[in-house]
Amino acid sequence: MTDHLKTNDIMGENLKEHQHPQWGSILGFATEIHLAVLKDELSEWKRRLKDDPDQIPYLGYIRDTLTSRIKEIEGND
Repeated sequence: MTDHLKTNDIMGENLKEHQHPQWGSILGFATEIHLAVLKDELSEWKRRLKDDPDQIPYLGYIRDTLTSRIKEIEGND
């Protein structure tokens, strides 16, 4: 039932930095992994928005929320 979830097809570049080269497992501290996933999601939203954040209004809100959360975790707010 959940076999479609057992794939690395959507793994972003930030998370790949934590992937074990032989086993494919994700290694690292929880905060590093959490940040990597948030940064990958932010990259995906920016890709979808391109230069038109008003295309779908809530997409800009999601981008801003992810950016704020990354800064909060990094301690840069």
